[in-house]
Amino acid sequence: MATPTLRKDRVRLVTFVKRKAGMSFEDWSNYWLKTHGPIFLNTQIAKQNLIRYEQLHVNQTAKQMFEAAGYKVPDFDGVVVFEAESYEKLVATITSEEWFREVIADGDKIFDQDGRSYGYYAFSTLLDKGKKAVPGPKFQEGRAQLIVQMTKKEGLSREDFEKYWLEEHSKILTGFEPAKEGLSKHEQLHVHILESHPEVKPTEWDGIALFEAESIEKIGSILSSEEYRALAEPDQAKFLDKKRGFLPVDVAVLMDQDV
Repeated sequence: MATPTLRKDRVRLVTFVKRKAGMSFEDWSNYWLKTHGPIFLNTQIAKQNLIRYEQLHVNQTAKQMFEAAGYKVPDFDGVVVFEAESYEKLVATITSEEWFREVIADGDKIFDQDGRSYGYYAFSTLLDKGKKAVPGPKFQEGRAQLIVQMTKKEGLSREDFEKYWLEEHSKILTGFEPAKEGLSKHEQLHVHILESHPEVKPTEWDGIALFEAESIEKIGSILSSEEYRALAEPDQAKFLDKKRGFLPVDVAVLMDQDV
């Protein structure tokens, strides 16, 4: 098997968001998906710069399940994913006059703008069964994701962390038969700090692991199995801090130029 690499033709901007104080999750989720999303889609910056736009809404039932099991669930309500051909196109999107006039102005109605955490990411798709999305302001049926915020072990350089995670640790999951059978997608997202915008980076994690399957329960059954934990946990101790954040989400793909 070839050594996995980070993609050169696609990059992402990932933003963890919180709803505005006083809004119910249901009202916030509905407005974000059906009103705010289409507002952004109709902008020239979205049409010109982006290849893919996803909204990931935290599944409230699964969130309670994870919390009850003792997992850390970060205090976010959703995740925004922009994918483009270059970091320059992502920067151009969120620094444009149209972004502030149309997108931020409407976002002020529903988002806690001070509570967001965003950063640029290079990524590698390690497992993908090619399940195509049906773009639109609706959740994808039979498609759930678990987003895991990964923090490198203290004393380990970012370069060594990224190299080991991508080239060595990835072999465990991609070689695990239940994962190959049960997951529809697995990706690693590595934080990328732009020299032109060094302030744009998450403060509490160094990468994101993405797992996708037909349900959160399916993902959980694979990752929490005794067989997988016996393989993964000793290896994780070599490069990962134990503080990880787990976000179970429902997936809405509002734009996908590859479809």
